[in-house]
Amino acid sequence: AEKYLQRSVERDPELAACRYHLGWLFEQTGNRKQALNHYRLGMELVRNLPHTPLYKRFQDALKRFGV
Repeated sequence: AEKYLQRSVERDPELAACRYHLGWLFEQTGNRKQALNHYRLGMELVRNLPHTPLYKRFQDALKRFGV
C-alpha cells in the first residue's frame, strides 16, 4: 500500500486523502516523523474545508501528535 500511496502523491501532491492514508500507515508502523509530515501536508491542503470529514480526520491525527 505504501508504494502505491507514495506514487500517487508523487504524481499529484495535492491528493489529501492519500496524504492521510500515508500518515496513518506511517503512524501504525512507528514512523512518527513521516506520519506527522503527511498529516501536516494534508491538513494544509484541506485547511479551507473545515466542513469535510477529511479535515476532521487530519485534525484528530494532529491532536494525537500533540499538534
